[in-house]
Amino acid sequence: MRTASDGGVNQTRERWVYDLTIENKTFKELTNVDLKYVIFFKQEQLGVKAAATPRQQSGSFSIDDLKPHEKKSFSTNPGELNKSNLVGHWHYESGAKPNAQDTLVGIAMRVYQGGQQFAEFASPSTLLREKLD
Repeated sequence: MRTASDGGVNQTRERWVYDLTIENKTFKELTNVDLKYVIFFKQEQLGVKAAATPRQQSGSFSIDDLKPHEKKSFSTNPGELNKSNLVGHWHYESGAKPNAQDTLVGIAMRVYQGGQQFAEFASPSTLLREKLD
């Protein structure tokens, strides 16, 4: 019988970003716009029986000037998703998971002007109920 303590782990890392676009759909210029976003993901650990741990990664982006009907695009800060698994016939004697994979849940974004929130977006929309730090 082989056990994880003997080795035999395969690990991969995947870098990702969200590409976001904001559009001013009004007829007036917007100035000093701040966008705050939170990316939600779940992290699993190889060799444990526990459920995936919810995690967040936040960031922000500022736009000095957004003319009427103008669009501006930006990318979120890069994040990393990890995937690991035991190779061959290896297993944990405790019965813990032989595979672990981080997963993206989604993103929520709030838009502010002069410190006042005036728009929000989330994918999936249920993330709007989450606390955005």
